[in-house]
Amino acid sequence: MKLYIVRHGQAELLKANEGEAKDSERALTSEGQQEASVAGQQLKAALAGESVKILASPYRRAQQTAQEIISVLGLTSDVLVTLNSVTPQHSPQEALTALQPYENESAVVLISHQPLVSHLIAQLVWGRNEPAIAMGTAYVACLSLETLEFGLAELLWVHAPKAVA
Repeated sequence: MKLYIVRHGQAELLKANEGEAKDSERALTSEGQQEASVAGQQLKAALAGESVKILASPYRRAQQTAQEIISVLGLTSDVLVTLNSVTPQHSPQEALTALQPYENESAVVLISHQPLVSHLIAQLVWGRNEPAIAMGTAYVACLSLETLEFGLAELLWVHAPKAVA
C-alpha cells in the first residue's frame, strides 16, 4: 500500500481565548486553499490515475483540504471517509487503528494535523515517537507499506506545497 500523509493547508489563527471546540471550526485561509490545490496536484502526479481512498479528520480545515484534493483529482466525495480518531489530540496508535480497515487499499490519502502527522510518520518508518520530519501546512509524505505496523514503512518522499509543472 502507498500511504500519502497530508497535513491540512494553512488555517485561520486560533484566538488565545478560544478552546478546542473553536479549533475544530478553523477554516483554510486563501493561501491554505492554494496549498491544498498544490497538494492535490502533487497527489495527482503520484497517483497517475490509481484508485484511492481519502481519509480525513473531521476538523473543518482538514475537510476543506480533502475536498480541494478530491476536486483536483477529478473524483467525487464518495471516496472521502471522515475519521474521528485522527485529530491533533490523537496518538499514532489511535490513528493506526483507524487505518486498519483500509490496509488492503492500493493507495490511501490521510489528511490530518500536527503533531499527529509527524509522530505517525516517525512511528511507521522508524518505530519511534520522535518526529524527524517537520510537516508544514499541505506537506505530502509518501510511505510504502506491506503491512500497517510501526517501524516497517519506507519513506519514499516528502513534498512541500510548491507549484507542480
